[in-house]
Amino acid sequence: EALTRTAIHQFEQWVKFSKKIPPETLVSVIAVEEPGRLADLIASHLALKIEDKQALLDRIKVEERLDKLCDILGREMEILELEKKINVRVRKQMEKTQKGGHPWRYAIAVDHPSFTIEALPVDAFEALVLVASELGTMVDDDQPYRLEFRLDGDLHAWCEVTLVPDAGSTTASVAVTAEPGHPRATVDQIRDLLVDGLNRLDWSDGPNQPPP
Repeated sequence: EALTRTAIHQFEQWVKFSKKIPPETLVSVIAVEEPGRLADLIASHLALKIEDKQALLDRIKVEERLDKLCDILGREMEILELEKKINVRVRKQMEKTQKGGHPWRYAIAVDHPSFTIEALPVDAFEALVLVASELGTMVDDDQPYRLEFRLDGDLHAWCEVTLVPDAGSTTASVAVTAEPGHPRATVDQIRDLLVDGLNRLDWSDGPNQPPP
């Protein structure tokens, strides 16, 4: 019964934040009294990965299925909250740019490619800070989900990396804006510099600078 209440509460929160299903659908779902059927209905409204779907199917006992469903809903809420945080920040950044309050107002935005780091966000963030500090100057950060740095050297650019947890690893997305009067750094160049720097770190005991 406690698991059922938890699953319903988490699903209600997910519906409220995601706005992906209408309120009347929520009402019809939470009206289901049989726990197994309730778990299946909730899962059917989530865009689950194949491994998560299989994990639910593998759990024959209703209690285990509900427990796994609560874990999935908790993770979905974390992602939604992170997306909301990023969206708010992007909106504020755009407002700043329009008012002329940020040096990026002179720059040209380019693509946002991503790559995967086989580490949790905290370790991935620490590693990226090491690499970014080697490539240029740290400007701002929101540990462990975002960092900004200024690339020095032949290429000058403002770079932002956002991190999103993804099933035990981390997806890092790169955004680059060029500085006027300097050669334009492409987003692929910055991504490759970051990946090369990450691969040169010593990961045996957390991310560390490579030996000299």
